Amino acid sequence: MVNVLNLYMLGGTPQGFCESVKNIINSTFKGLLQVQSRGIVDLEYEKTFNKGRRQYNASEIVRIASPSVLKPALIVADLDLYVEDLNFVFGLVSDMVGLISIKRLSNSFYGIPGNGNLHRRRVNVVALHEVGHLLGLGHCSDRSCCMSFHNSIWEVDRSNPRFCTDCWGKILSILK
Repeated sequence: MVNVLNLYMLGGTPQGFCESVKNIINSTFKGLLQVQSRGIVDLEYEKTFNKGRRQYNASEIVRIASPSVLKPALIVADLDLYVEDLNFVFGLVSDMVGLISIKRLSNSFYGIPGNGNLHRRRVNVVALHEVGHLLGLGHCSDRSCCMSFHNSIWEVDRSNPRFCTDCWGKILSILK
């Protein structure tokens, strides 16, 4: 049985990142998980903006998106995201809706000269990480696995855009 993941983006997100995410998921799962690009999801995410933090509440965006998207879903956004009690998040999964942000994965966010290839690689690592959560995986102790916990771009850079043997075995048992 082929499982489907519905891929959305928020307005203002460069299309190329959605294509990159679609390609990494398709090449990683090789037919076990099929990605359906659904285009822009129309959400009133602006209401989640916290002026004091100058960030968007990821939990609230996922809550708003939940009734509007086909599940399971992954939404790609170009927003600086946070959840309560954390300074920021690269992504979040709740109620079979995943949300990833490309914002803090860019060198330019930190005032470092840009590197498009590195930015896409980071986005791919985080996308696979959130897909792993959508499939029920937790964090992995193997720091090179995309399912390891990422609290900085350097931790994302340490991870590979693929699953370790243990996590891949769990995915195979889930999807077959």
